Amino acid sequence: MERLDILLVDDDLLVRHVIADEIAEAGHFVLTVACGEAALEALADNPAITLVLVDYAMPGMMGPDLIREIRNRRPDLKVAMLTGYAEILRMNERHDDYPIIAKGLRMEELIKAVEAAARGEATEVAEDAASTRVEMVLEQMAPRPAVEGIQRQLYTLYERTLQDNLPQPLTKLLDKLGDGGTPSDPRKPS
Repeated sequence: MERLDILLVDDDLLVRHVIADEIAEAGHFVLTVACGEAALEALADNPAITLVLVDYAMPGMMGPDLIREIRNRRPDLKVAMLTGYAEILRMNERHDDYPIIAKGLRMEELIKAVEAAARGEATEVAEDAASTRVEMVLEQMAPRPAVEGIQRQLYTLYERTLQDNLPQPLTKLLDKLGDGGTPSDPRKPS
């Protein structure tokens, strides 16, 4: 697919960072903003934007209100709702004029859904497409050089002997980031 110019509107900094980075790695340009008012300013300043991904629940202007305002200003612009409330919205609200994409999709499924929305097509995803927020963060962090520092901080907070008693997301994080905590203590310098 050709490069898309995307505006991502989400009040959650972590979500903006993770999703924007993955979309950019797929070869698209992503501009991010935290609220509806900033989105309208960004659209006025960036006429090349071809798709807007809008969070549903944001302080100030809610997603559906922002989409209505975008439609008033640029009726031909493609928009999609990117939300953690996807299933509820699909059951309870009319959304014939824009697709709803669930947050928490595995990144390859998210990219497929975003590209389909940009083409004006249905955003069907595989049944096993969902991932947890922890998995999204792990996918983003795993190849990064800062991982060893994260491991060191986690071990500082939670003694290694207590690892079996750690909350499941932290145990999973330690397992995914390193060697599961068995051979060496990452707090010790190499």
